[in-house]
Amino acid sequence: MSLGERIKFLLNQKGITQKDLALNIGISQTHAGYIIKGLREPTAGIVKKIAVFLDVSMDWLMGGGRDGQMKIAEPGTAYNVGRLVEKIRSLSKEDQKTIEALIDHLQKRGANGGRRL
Repeated sequence: MSLGERIKFLLNQKGITQKDLALNIGISQTHAGYIIKGLREPTAGIVKKIAVFLDVSMDWLMGGGRDGQMKIAEPGTAYNVGRLVEKIRSLSKEDQKTIEALIDHLQKRGANGGRRL
């Protein structure tokens, strides 16, 4: 399978739209479509973002490895992250900062072994 075919396969498997992919990796939907159709060669940075978002290795995405070695996240995981990003983007800047502070707090708490700060 080509890079575009592998991306399309994963999008279908995970129920993610091309628009969700584009929004989450910071490119236009048109650019994502060109990559999937093989009309544009993505940069290594874009391939890395796609691999992280779709939860597969860059090696597999670029055609390396066997199909059986593909690592796929729990169904719907990436889609749910995409939906959260869309919801956060729709909030006011003040509310976005509040959510960012909450995430920072939770990450610090996790770094402390789950103990309260």
